[in-house]
Amino acid sequence: MSLTPDLARAVREALSYDLRTPEGNRGLLAYVMDLLDVAEFRIVEQAASLWGSDHTNLIGLAGPHDGGGLLLSSAVLKAPDTPPELWTETEDDPLNATETDGLLFGLGAAGNRLDLICRIVAMSQLPLHRLKRPLAIVGLCGDDARVGGAMHLLDSGLVAPSMALVSDATSLEIAHAHRGFVQLAFDLDVPVPPALEPSAGSVTWTVTVLGVPAHTASPGLGRNALTLALGHASRLIELGGRVFDFGAPGAVERVPDRCRFVAVLPQGVYPPLPGALVEWGGQPTRDVTPALLAFAAAAPRIRSLLRWSSPARDDDFLPLGASGVFTSAQTLAAEEPTMNRLTLGLEIRPRPDEAVETLLRDLEGAVRRAATEWHGHGALRVDRHLLPFDGRSDSALVEAVRKVSHHPTTVGTHAGFTEAWVYQSVNIDTAVFGPGSLAVRGRPNEYAVLRHLDASYQLYGRLVKEICF
Repeated sequence: MSLTPDLARAVREALSYDLRTPEGNRGLLAYVMDLLDVAEFRIVEQAASLWGSDHTNLIGLAGPHDGGGLLLSSAVLKAPDTPPELWTETEDDPLNATETDGLLFGLGAAGNRLDLICRIVAMSQLPLHRLKRPLAIVGLCGDDARVGGAMHLLDSGLVAPSMALVSDATSLEIAHAHRGFVQLAFDLDVPVPPALEPSAGSVTWTVTVLGVPAHTASPGLGRNALTLALGHASRLIELGGRVFDFGAPGAVERVPDRCRFVAVLPQGVYPPLPGALVEWGGQPTRDVTPALLAFAAAAPRIRSLLRWSSPARDDDFLPLGASGVFTSAQTLAAEEPTMNRLTLGLEIRPRPDEAVETLLRDLEGAVRRAATEWHGHGALRVDRHLLPFDGRSDSALVEAVRKVSHHPTTVGTHAGFTEAWVYQSVNIDTAVFGPGSLAVRGRPNEYAVLRHLDASYQLYGRLVKEICF
Protein backbone atom coordinates (compact mmCIF):
# COMPACT_ATOMS: atom_id res chain seq x y z
CA MET A 1 0.00 0.00 0.00
CA SER A 2 1.29 3.49 -0.85
CA LEU A 3 0.72 6.62 1.22
CA THR A 4 -0.57 9.90 -0.16
CA PRO A 5 2.31 12.00 -1.55
CA ASP A 6 2.06 14.57 1.27
CA LEU A 7 2.07 11.92 3.99
CA ALA A 8 4.86 9.87 2.39
CA ARG A 9 7.06 12.96 2.09
CA ALA A 10 6.36 14.06 5.69
CA VAL A 11 6.98 10.59 7.15
CA ARG A 12 10.36 10.26 5.44
CA GLU A 13 11.37 13.76 6.49
CA ALA A 14 10.45 13.01 10.12
CA LEU A 15 12.59 9.87 10.12
CA SER A 16 15.60 11.79 8.82
CA TYR A 17 16.09 13.53 12.18
CA ASP A 18 18.40 11.74 14.61
CA LEU A 19 16.64 11.99 17.98
CA ARG A 20 19.75 10.67 19.72
CA THR A 21 21.22 14.17 19.35
CA PRO A 22 20.09 17.64 20.49
CA GLU A 23 20.41 18.88 16.90
CA GLY A 24 18.09 16.16 15.65
CA ASN A 25 15.49 16.95 18.29
CA ARG A 26 15.56 20.65 17.45
CA GLY A 27 15.31 19.85 13.75
CA LEU A 28 12.24 17.68 14.26
CA LEU A 29 10.58 20.37 16.41
CA ALA A 30 11.15 22.96 13.68
CA TYR A 31 9.75 20.62 11.04
CA VAL A 32 6.64 19.82 13.08
CA MET A 33 6.09 23.55 13.61
CA ASP A 34 6.21 24.04 9.84
CA LEU A 35 3.59 21.31 9.35
CA LEU A 36 1.33 22.84 11.99
CA ASP A 37 1.69 26.23 10.32
CA VAL A 38 0.76 24.81 6.91
CA ALA A 39 -2.32 23.20 8.49
CA GLU A 40 -3.24 26.66 9.92
CA PHE A 41 -2.98 25.81 13.62
CA ARG A 42 -2.20 28.43 16.22
CA ILE A 43 1.20 27.31 17.54
CA VAL A 44 2.41 27.45 21.15
CA GLU A 45 5.76 26.14 22.42
CA GLN A 46 6.10 25.33 26.13
CA ALA A 47 9.35 24.44 27.89
CA ALA A 48 9.58 22.83 31.32
CA SER A 49 11.57 20.24 33.27
CA LEU A 50 10.86 17.17 35.40
CA TRP A 51 13.18 14.83 37.31
CA GLY A 52 16.16 16.87 36.15
CA SER A 53 15.45 16.59 32.41
CA ASP A 54 14.06 19.20 30.06
CA HIS A 55 11.08 18.70 27.79
CA THR A 56 9.10 20.73 25.29
CA ASN A 57 5.41 20.77 24.47
CA LEU A 58 4.68 21.75 20.89
CA ILE A 59 0.98 22.62 20.69
CA GLY A 60 -1.28 23.28 17.73
CA LEU A 61 -4.66 24.86 18.52
CA ALA A 62 -7.66 25.24 16.23
CA GLY A 63 -11.34 26.03 16.59
CA PRO A 64 -13.15 27.92 19.35
CA HIS A 65 -11.29 29.05 22.47
CA ASP A 66 -13.78 27.55 24.93
CA GLY A 67 -13.46 24.19 26.72
CA GLY A 68 -14.29 20.72 25.50
CA GLY A 69 -13.36 19.21 22.18
CA LEU A 70 -10.57 16.79 21.35
CA LEU A 71 -6.91 16.57 22.29
CA LEU A 72 -4.57 14.43 20.16
CA SER A 73 -1.53 13.75 22.36
CA SER A 74 1.74 12.19 21.15
CA ALA A 75 4.87 11.68 23.27
CA VAL A 76 8.01 11.85 21.12
CA LEU A 77 10.94 10.27 22.95
CA LYS A 78 14.66 10.01 22.32
CA ALA A 79 15.49 7.12 20.00
CA PRO A 80 17.65 4.33 21.48
CA ASP A 81 21.17 3.78 20.21
CA THR A 82 21.69 0.50 18.36
CA PRO A 83 24.78 -0.71 16.47
CA PRO A 84 24.60 0.37 12.81
CA GLU A 85 25.81 -3.02 11.59
CA LEU A 86 22.61 -4.61 12.91
CA TRP A 87 20.49 -2.47 10.56
CA THR A 88 20.58 -4.91 7.68
CA GLU A 89 17.40 -3.52 6.07
CA THR A 90 18.81 0.02 5.79
CA GLU A 91 22.35 -0.73 4.59
CA ASP A 92 23.91 -0.31 8.06
CA ASP A 93 22.48 3.21 8.41
CA PRO A 94 19.52 3.50 10.83
CA LEU A 95 18.69 6.96 9.41
CA ASN A 96 18.38 5.61 5.87
CA ALA A 97 14.61 5.06 5.81
CA THR A 98 13.96 2.12 3.50
CA GLU A 99 10.65 0.78 2.20
CA THR A 100 10.40 -2.98 1.62
CA ASP A 101 7.26 -5.06 1.06
CA GLY A 102 4.89 -2.59 2.70
CA LEU A 103 7.21 -1.87 5.65
CA LEU A 104 9.18 1.31 6.29
CA PHE A 105 12.42 0.59 8.18
CA GLY A 106 14.26 3.28 10.09
CA LEU A 107 15.33 4.45 13.54
CA GLY A 108 12.18 5.56 15.39
CA ALA A 109 9.80 4.16 12.78
CA ALA A 110 7.85 2.30 15.47
CA GLY A 111 7.76 5.32 17.77
CA ASN A 112 5.10 7.98 18.14
CA ARG A 113 6.66 10.61 15.88
CA LEU A 114 5.11 9.08 12.76
CA ASP A 115 1.69 8.98 14.40
CA LEU A 116 2.08 12.68 15.23
CA ILE A 117 2.90 13.31 11.56
CA CYS A 118 -0.17 11.33 10.44
CA ARG A 119 -2.35 13.47 12.69
CA ILE A 120 -1.03 16.80 11.48
CA VAL A 121 -1.08 15.89 7.77
CA ALA A 122 -4.64 14.57 8.15
CA MET A 123 -5.71 17.88 9.71
CA SER A 124 -4.13 19.82 6.84
CA GLN A 125 -6.80 18.31 4.58
CA LEU A 126 -9.67 19.69 6.70
CA PRO A 127 -11.23 23.18 6.78
CA LEU A 128 -10.23 23.89 10.38
CA HIS A 129 -11.79 27.37 10.24
CA ARG A 130 -15.19 25.63 10.35
CA LEU A 131 -14.55 23.73 13.60
CA LYS A 132 -17.39 23.98 16.11
CA ARG A 133 -15.44 22.45 19.00
CA PRO A 134 -11.80 22.98 20.03
CA LEU A 135 -9.08 20.77 18.57
CA ALA A 136 -5.54 20.51 19.91
CA ILE A 137 -2.58 18.50 18.68
CA VAL A 138 0.37 18.27 21.07
CA GLY A 139 3.80 16.72 20.73
CA LEU A 140 5.28 16.00 24.17
CA CYS A 141 9.01 15.98 23.39
CA GLY A 142 11.62 14.72 25.86
CA ASP A 143 12.49 11.67 27.94
CA ASP A 144 10.05 12.48 30.76
CA ALA A 145 7.50 14.40 28.72
CA ARG A 146 4.85 11.70 29.06
CA VAL A 147 4.21 12.84 32.63
CA GLY A 148 5.75 16.28 33.04
CA GLY A 149 4.69 17.47 29.60
CA ALA A 150 1.10 16.34 30.00
CA MET A 151 0.82 17.85 33.49
CA HIS A 152 2.37 21.12 32.35
CA LEU A 153 -0.02 21.25 29.40
CA LEU A 154 -3.10 20.88 31.60
CA ASP A 155 -1.79 23.26 34.28
CA SER A 156 -1.19 25.96 31.67
CA GLY A 157 -4.91 26.16 30.88
CA LEU A 158 -4.24 26.27 27.14
CA VAL A 159 -6.43 23.21 26.66
CA ALA A 160 -9.41 21.84 28.57
CA PRO A 161 -10.58 18.96 26.36
CA SER A 162 -13.42 16.60 27.09
CA MET A 163 -11.65 13.82 25.15
CA ALA A 164 -8.00 12.84 24.66
CA LEU A 165 -6.66 10.27 22.21
CA VAL A 166 -3.10 9.28 23.14
CA SER A 167 -0.54 7.88 20.70
CA ASP A 168 1.09 4.53 21.25
CA ALA A 169 1.90 1.50 19.14
CA THR A 170 -1.26 -0.57 19.63
CA SER A 171 -1.43 -2.26 16.20
CA LEU A 172 -4.56 -0.15 15.56
CA GLU A 173 -6.27 -1.51 18.67
CA ILE A 174 -8.20 0.96 20.82
CA ALA A 175 -6.64 0.56 24.25
CA HIS A 176 -8.91 1.48 27.15
CA ALA A 177 -6.37 0.30 29.75
CA HIS A 178 -2.68 -0.52 30.05
CA ARG A 179 -0.04 -1.35 32.60
CA GLY A 180 1.90 1.20 34.58
CA PHE A 181 5.67 1.51 34.80
CA VAL A 182 8.06 1.49 37.73
CA GLN A 183 11.79 1.99 37.24
CA LEU A 184 13.68 0.97 40.35
CA ALA A 185 17.07 -0.24 41.55
CA PHE A 186 18.30 -2.69 44.17
CA ASP A 187 21.39 -1.53 46.09
CA LEU A 188 23.32 -4.36 47.76
CA ASP A 189 26.14 -3.14 50.04
CA VAL A 190 28.23 -6.09 51.23
CA PRO A 191 31.61 -6.16 53.06
CA VAL A 192 34.67 -6.33 50.83
CA PRO A 193 36.19 -9.84 50.98
CA PRO A 194 39.88 -10.29 51.82
CA ALA A 195 42.11 -9.33 48.92
CA LEU A 196 43.21 -12.09 46.57
CA GLU A 197 46.77 -13.24 47.02
CA PRO A 198 48.76 -13.63 43.80
CA SER A 199 48.70 -17.29 42.92
CA ALA A 200 50.00 -19.42 40.10
CA GLY A 201 47.01 -21.66 40.66
CA SER A 202 44.41 -19.19 39.39
CA VAL A 203 43.38 -17.69 36.06
CA THR A 204 41.67 -14.40 35.25
CA TRP A 205 38.95 -14.02 32.64
CA THR A 206 37.23 -10.95 31.25
CA VAL A 207 33.74 -12.11 30.33
CA THR A 208 31.46 -10.16 27.97
CA VAL A 209 27.96 -11.60 27.68
CA LEU A 210 26.11 -10.69 24.50
CA GLY A 211 22.33 -10.53 24.20
CA VAL A 212 19.74 -9.34 21.73
CA PRO A 213 18.08 -5.94 22.31
CA ALA A 214 14.31 -5.69 22.63
CA HIS A 215 11.62 -3.47 24.11
CA THR A 216 11.01 -4.32 27.76
CA ALA A 217 7.28 -4.64 27.04
CA SER A 218 8.17 -7.72 24.94
CA PRO A 219 11.38 -9.02 26.53
CA GLY A 220 10.91 -12.50 25.13
CA LEU A 221 11.69 -11.15 21.66
CA GLY A 222 15.27 -10.43 22.74
CA ARG A 223 17.86 -12.07 24.94
CA ASN A 224 18.70 -10.35 28.22
CA ALA A 225 22.49 -10.25 28.55
CA LEU A 226 22.24 -9.20 32.21
CA THR A 227 20.14 -12.13 33.41
CA LEU A 228 22.32 -14.50 31.37
CA ALA A 229 25.43 -12.98 32.98
CA LEU A 230 23.94 -13.36 36.47
CA GLY A 231 23.56 -17.06 35.76
CA HIS A 232 27.12 -17.38 34.46
CA ALA A 233 28.52 -15.49 37.45
CA SER A 234 26.64 -17.72 39.89
CA ARG A 235 28.02 -20.81 38.14
CA LEU A 236 31.60 -19.52 38.36
CA ILE A 237 31.17 -18.74 42.06
CA GLU A 238 29.88 -22.27 42.68
CA LEU A 239 33.10 -23.57 41.08
CA GLY A 240 35.25 -21.58 43.51
CA GLY A 241 35.65 -18.41 41.47
CA ARG A 242 35.27 -14.78 42.45
CA VAL A 243 33.54 -12.09 40.39
CA PHE A 244 34.60 -8.46 40.06
CA ASP A 245 33.34 -5.29 38.40
CA PHE A 246 29.97 -6.63 37.27
CA GLY A 247 28.30 -4.13 34.96
CA ALA A 248 25.68 -3.74 32.24
CA PRO A 249 24.89 -0.31 30.73
CA GLY A 250 21.15 0.29 30.73
CA ALA A 251 18.52 2.37 28.99
CA VAL A 252 14.84 2.92 29.77
CA GLU A 253 12.57 0.34 28.10
CA ARG A 254 15.54 -1.57 26.69
CA VAL A 255 16.51 -5.19 27.31
CA PRO A 256 20.31 -4.98 27.86
CA ASP A 257 22.35 -6.61 25.11
CA ARG A 258 25.75 -6.51 26.82
CA CYS A 259 27.10 -7.29 30.31
CA ARG A 260 30.74 -7.48 31.37
CA PHE A 261 32.59 -8.78 34.43
CA VAL A 262 36.01 -10.07 35.50
CA ALA A 263 36.32 -13.53 37.07
CA VAL A 264 39.24 -15.10 38.94
CA LEU A 265 39.02 -18.90 38.79
CA PRO A 266 40.97 -21.85 40.16
CA GLN A 267 43.43 -23.34 37.70
CA GLY A 268 41.79 -25.98 35.55
CA VAL A 269 38.23 -24.61 35.88
CA TYR A 270 37.03 -23.81 32.36
CA PRO A 271 33.23 -24.10 32.27
CA PRO A 272 31.37 -23.29 29.03
CA LEU A 273 29.60 -19.91 29.06
CA PRO A 274 27.00 -19.88 26.25
CA GLY A 275 26.47 -16.47 24.68
CA ALA A 276 29.68 -15.01 26.15
CA LEU A 277 33.04 -13.87 24.82
CA VAL A 278 35.89 -14.87 27.14
CA GLU A 279 39.26 -13.13 27.08
CA TRP A 280 42.22 -14.30 29.12
CA GLY A 281 43.47 -11.70 31.58
CA GLY A 282 41.87 -8.64 33.11
CA GLN A 283 42.25 -6.27 36.03
CA PRO A 284 39.93 -7.24 38.93
CA THR A 285 39.07 -4.18 41.03
CA ARG A 286 35.88 -4.43 43.10
CA ASP A 287 34.86 -7.85 44.38
CA VAL A 288 31.07 -8.32 44.25
CA THR A 289 31.03 -12.05 44.94
CA PRO A 290 29.20 -11.67 48.31
CA ALA A 291 26.70 -9.23 46.76
CA LEU A 292 25.94 -11.71 43.96
CA LEU A 293 25.47 -14.46 46.54
CA ALA A 294 23.10 -12.21 48.49
CA PHE A 295 21.12 -11.51 45.33
CA ALA A 296 20.99 -15.24 44.52
CA ALA A 297 19.47 -15.81 47.97
CA ALA A 298 16.81 -13.16 47.33
CA ALA A 299 16.10 -14.23 43.75
CA PRO A 300 13.48 -16.95 44.47
CA ARG A 301 11.37 -14.50 46.47
CA ILE A 302 11.80 -11.75 43.86
CA ARG A 303 10.85 -14.21 41.14
CA SER A 304 7.69 -15.24 42.95
CA LEU A 305 6.68 -11.61 43.50
CA LEU A 306 7.28 -10.56 39.90
CA ARG A 307 6.33 -13.82 38.21
CA TRP A 308 9.19 -13.67 35.74
CA SER A 309 7.43 -15.28 32.82
CA SER A 310 6.79 -13.66 29.48
CA PRO A 311 3.24 -13.75 28.09
CA ALA A 312 2.59 -16.40 25.47
CA ARG A 313 1.70 -13.62 23.02
CA ASP A 314 3.28 -10.19 22.92
CA ASP A 315 -0.15 -8.53 23.12
CA ASP A 316 -1.11 -10.21 26.41
CA PHE A 317 -0.33 -7.21 28.58
CA LEU A 318 -2.86 -7.46 31.38
CA PRO A 319 -3.82 -11.08 32.14
CA LEU A 320 -0.59 -11.84 34.06
CA GLY A 321 0.66 -10.14 37.19
CA ALA A 322 3.47 -7.61 37.39
CA SER A 323 6.33 -8.63 35.13
CA GLY A 324 9.94 -7.64 35.75
CA VAL A 325 12.90 -7.06 33.46
CA PHE A 326 16.42 -6.42 34.75
CA THR A 327 17.87 -3.58 32.72
CA SER A 328 21.21 -2.48 34.19
CA ALA A 329 24.00 -3.35 36.63
CA GLN A 330 26.80 -1.33 38.17
CA THR A 331 29.61 -2.01 40.65
CA LEU A 332 30.48 0.93 42.89
CA ALA A 333 32.17 1.83 46.14
CA ALA A 334 29.55 1.93 48.90
CA GLU A 335 29.23 4.84 51.28
CA GLU A 336 30.95 2.72 53.93
CA PRO A 337 34.60 2.27 52.91
CA THR A 338 34.62 -1.39 53.97
CA MET A 339 31.85 -2.30 51.52
CA ASN A 340 31.29 -2.61 47.78
CA ARG A 341 27.92 -1.90 46.17
CA LEU A 342 26.18 -3.86 43.44
CA THR A 343 23.26 -1.96 41.90
CA LEU A 344 20.76 -3.81 39.72
CA GLY A 345 18.19 -1.84 37.73
CA LEU A 346 14.73 -3.30 37.22
CA GLU A 347 11.58 -2.30 35.35
CA ILE A 348 8.17 -3.62 36.33
CA ARG A 349 4.81 -3.09 34.64
CA PRO A 350 1.97 -3.48 37.15
CA ARG A 351 -1.67 -3.92 36.18
CA PRO A 352 -4.20 -1.25 37.17
CA ASP A 353 -5.58 -3.49 39.92
CA GLU A 354 -2.25 -4.40 41.55
CA ALA A 355 -1.12 -3.03 44.91
CA VAL A 356 2.18 -1.53 43.77
CA GLU A 357 3.21 -0.09 47.13
CA THR A 358 2.81 -3.49 48.76
CA LEU A 359 4.81 -5.10 45.96
CA LEU A 360 7.65 -2.61 46.40
CA ARG A 361 7.74 -3.17 50.17
CA ASP A 362 7.90 -6.93 49.65
CA LEU A 363 10.71 -6.59 47.10
CA GLU A 364 12.72 -4.37 49.42
CA GLY A 365 12.17 -6.79 52.31
CA ALA A 366 13.55 -9.68 50.27
CA VAL A 367 16.69 -7.71 49.37
CA ARG A 368 17.21 -6.44 52.93
CA ARG A 369 16.99 -9.91 54.45
CA ALA A 370 19.39 -11.41 51.93
CA ALA A 371 21.96 -8.64 52.40
CA THR A 372 21.73 -8.89 56.20
CA GLU A 373 22.72 -12.57 56.02
CA TRP A 374 25.98 -11.40 54.44
CA HIS A 375 26.46 -8.65 57.09
CA GLY A 376 25.52 -5.98 54.60
CA HIS A 377 22.67 -3.64 53.73
CA GLY A 378 20.01 -3.87 51.05
CA ALA A 379 17.78 -1.09 49.78
CA LEU A 380 15.32 -0.35 47.00
CA ARG A 381 15.16 2.98 45.16
CA VAL A 382 12.26 4.04 42.95
CA ASP A 383 13.56 6.30 40.19
CA ARG A 384 10.35 6.67 38.19
CA HIS A 385 6.74 5.61 38.77
CA LEU A 386 4.04 6.07 36.13
CA LEU A 387 0.55 4.95 37.01
CA PRO A 388 -1.47 2.40 35.06
CA PHE A 389 -4.33 3.60 32.88
CA ASP A 390 -7.76 2.07 33.46
CA GLY A 391 -10.49 3.59 31.31
CA ARG A 392 -13.85 2.35 30.07
CA SER A 393 -14.23 0.07 27.09
CA ASP A 394 -17.57 1.72 26.22
CA SER A 395 -16.67 5.39 26.67
CA ALA A 396 -17.89 8.03 24.21
CA LEU A 397 -14.40 8.39 22.73
CA VAL A 398 -13.92 4.64 22.27
CA GLU A 399 -17.31 4.41 20.57
CA ALA A 400 -16.48 7.37 18.31
CA VAL A 401 -13.21 5.76 17.21
CA ARG A 402 -14.99 2.49 16.51
CA LYS A 403 -17.69 4.29 14.54
CA VAL A 404 -15.29 5.98 12.12
CA SER A 405 -12.93 3.02 11.72
CA HIS A 406 -13.00 1.43 8.30
CA HIS A 407 -11.02 -1.59 9.43
CA PRO A 408 -11.66 -4.31 12.03
CA THR A 409 -11.09 -2.54 15.33
CA THR A 410 -10.80 -4.24 18.68
CA VAL A 411 -10.90 -2.72 22.13
CA GLY A 412 -8.36 -4.03 24.59
CA THR A 413 -5.21 -3.38 26.57
CA HIS A 414 -2.36 -3.54 24.04
CA ALA A 415 -0.23 -0.50 24.85
CA GLY A 416 2.90 0.42 26.72
CA PHE A 417 2.83 3.06 29.44
CA THR A 418 1.66 6.49 28.35
CA GLU A 419 0.43 9.85 29.59
CA ALA A 420 -3.17 8.57 29.39
CA TRP A 421 -3.54 8.31 33.18
CA VAL A 422 -2.68 12.02 33.54
CA TYR A 423 -5.63 13.05 31.38
CA GLN A 424 -7.94 10.50 32.95
CA SER A 425 -7.06 11.80 36.44
CA VAL A 426 -8.85 15.08 35.62
CA ASN A 427 -11.90 13.30 34.19
CA ILE A 428 -11.00 13.58 30.51
CA ASP A 429 -12.45 10.73 28.44
CA THR A 430 -9.21 9.03 27.32
CA ALA A 431 -8.13 6.17 25.07
CA VAL A 432 -4.87 5.04 23.46
CA PHE A 433 -4.48 4.29 19.75
CA GLY A 434 -1.80 4.18 17.12
CA PRO A 435 -0.02 2.34 14.32
CA GLY A 436 2.80 -0.14 14.82
CA SER A 437 3.76 -2.69 17.43
CA LEU A 438 5.72 -2.40 20.66
CA ALA A 439 7.36 -5.70 19.73
CA VAL A 440 9.68 -3.99 17.22
CA ARG A 441 10.13 -0.61 18.90
CA GLY A 442 13.72 0.15 19.83
CA ARG A 443 15.14 -2.87 18.02
CA PRO A 444 17.48 -2.90 15.03
CA ASN A 445 15.42 -2.93 11.83
CA GLU A 446 12.39 -1.48 13.59
CA TYR A 447 9.69 -0.59 11.13
CA ALA A 448 6.34 1.03 10.50
CA VAL A 449 3.62 -0.83 8.62
CA LEU A 450 2.51 1.43 5.76
CA ARG A 451 -1.09 0.23 5.85
CA HIS A 452 -1.14 1.11 9.57
CA LEU A 453 0.04 4.64 8.82
CA ASP A 454 -2.56 5.04 6.09
CA ALA A 455 -5.33 3.67 8.32
CA SER A 456 -4.36 6.06 11.13
CA TYR A 457 -4.20 9.01 8.74
CA GLN A 458 -7.68 8.22 7.40
CA LEU A 459 -9.12 7.60 10.87
CA TYR A 460 -7.91 10.89 12.36
CA GLY A 461 -9.58 12.91 9.63
CA ARG A 462 -12.89 11.11 10.11
CA LEU A 463 -12.66 11.27 13.91
CA VAL A 464 -12.17 15.04 13.97
CA LYS A 465 -15.11 15.45 11.58
CA GLU A 466 -17.21 13.29 13.93
CA ILE A 467 -16.30 15.11 17.15
CA CYS A 468 -15.34 18.69 16.29
CA PHE A 469 -17.35 19.72 13.20
